[in-house]
Amino acid sequence: MEERIEELIEAVDKFYGENGDKDRAHTHRVWLIAKTIAEEEGLSEDKRDIVEKAAVLHDVACPLCRSLYGKAEGRMQEVHSREVIEPILSILGWSNGTKETLIAMASRHHTYSPSDPVEDVILKEADALVNLTEAESFDVNQAIWYGANVFRTKTGKFLLEKLIRANLEEGEEI
Repeated sequence: MEERIEELIEAVDKFYGENGDKDRAHTHRVWLIAKTIAEEEGLSEDKRDIVEKAAVLHDVACPLCRSLYGKAEGRMQEVHSREVIEPILSILGWSNGTKETLIAMASRHHTYSPSDPVEDVILKEADALVNLTEAESFDVNQAIWYGANVFRTKTGKFLLEKLIRANLEEGEEI
């Protein structure tokens, strides 16, 4: 069976349900930015495919975390990723190899390491960019921290710099 991104997006959209508009919108934004970064960075088709699928799945544990803890902090999402992702991919009939790769990526998308493979870095960059834009107010210090500790791709750094500059007060420098 071909493991198509379109069927995954539809399955995740259904999973979020009627009250999942915010989760669904966040997921779509992260997916589009991850797709863009992966393409601009020249990843192989296989690696781009994995990055895109991981971006669609990265936050599916959020509703469960909110029901269990009243919030969905990053570490909680990582801990509960497997129990939410595995059934979705099993229903779709996806291979164990693909399942394990995607579960692993979602289970570490808030844990930053200098040894992260480029696919993980791109997912983390895309999520960070979207999280920064969705915050109630833009946090320049947090954005700079991301730039120093998470961002490694040329495209991701470019997008982060543009985002920071767009949110600086007139005359303010990075």
